[in-house]
Amino acid sequence: MPSEKSSQRAASSQPAEPAPQDLPPSYENVVPAISTPSNIPPSIRIPSQNPLDAIYRLGLVALAKYGVSQGKWSKDLASITTTKPELSETEYELVRFIHEQAALPPKPLMLIHGEHSRGGENVIDFEILINLTSLLDITGTSAQSRTHVKPFDDSSSPRSSRNSNRTPLEQWIKKFCEEKVENKSFTLHRQVTNLPGQILEGMVRTLVASTKYRGKLTVSFPVQYTDVIVSRQGGNWFTNMLRLSPTKKYEVVEAVWDVAASSGAERSSASANANDHSARERNGRAGLIAQEWWREWQYAIYNGVLTGRKGWVTVEDWMEAKMGVRVTERNRDWGVDWEG
Repeated sequence: MPSEKSSQRAASSQPAEPAPQDLPPSYENVVPAISTPSNIPPSIRIPSQNPLDAIYRLGLVALAKYGVSQGKWSKDLASITTTKPELSETEYELVRFIHEQAALPPKPLMLIHGEHSRGGENVIDFEILINLTSLLDITGTSAQSRTHVKPFDDSSSPRSSRNSNRTPLEQWIKKFCEEKVENKSFTLHRQVTNLPGQILEGMVRTLVASTKYRGKLTVSFPVQYTDVIVSRQGGNWFTNMLRLSPTKKYEVVEAVWDVAASSGAERSSASANANDHSARERNGRAGLIAQEWWREWQYAIYNGVLTGRKGWVTVEDWMEAKMGVRVTERNRDWGVDWEG
């Protein structure tokens, strides 16, 4: 039987483990102390914010129709401009096109940006993008009912009486197609209403503070795919380059996308009191939807912040968070000016 001294000599002869340096973030199945929203009353039905359910709802959207023929996207993907001649010359083609595009939702995002100053330069600690399209009422409202058109008034035209059987949209489109100018454009604007940005920002700030982050935090809500522009430019490139012929713009159509649509009974009521009540209920339901969304995504965002993610937080990150993967909390403040 080995003596106590020999055991001590054997233990002391083993090399000490080196201190970890510049290792990637460690992961563990420990739930951090993140506040969880209060339970949603069972009497209020809201769409599931489980991303797998959200993907099923998005499957009802004709995603391929975002890519418009002869279209060019802006750098920030906020708008697409098409110069397809049929759309600026043929009324029924443009009417069909506007209805088709109004049925496609915009893409609201949440951008979480953290930075701090080091040596007089700004250092980006994380910059997380998350898709919030699942918050929108994709299936509850028809495209026709969400399309809002500015009232048409062309009493100065002697042919206005012949347009009385046309809808306001058709009247505007007829006027646009018949417009005798070099440069003209017709725009559909997709608008997001009721987005609970303040609620989401508050929960993000609480979560990020729990990670001991002390840098400058910015939470913003950019929206992509908002404008669809049908454009016709004259053939004189010199005139267009110098902008000698201004563009006649028709900005008369909006497709309004709500986070929480009211019930059919409320939509059918025209009284001011009912409309006020409906607006309050929509705002309340939008807040509950935001809480349910946060319940699904908070730990994926938590992991993204601590790993310094610069890019999208996706379904894959959500799956890992659901499986219990958690980044270990930092043992000191970070994102501060004195941090090396």
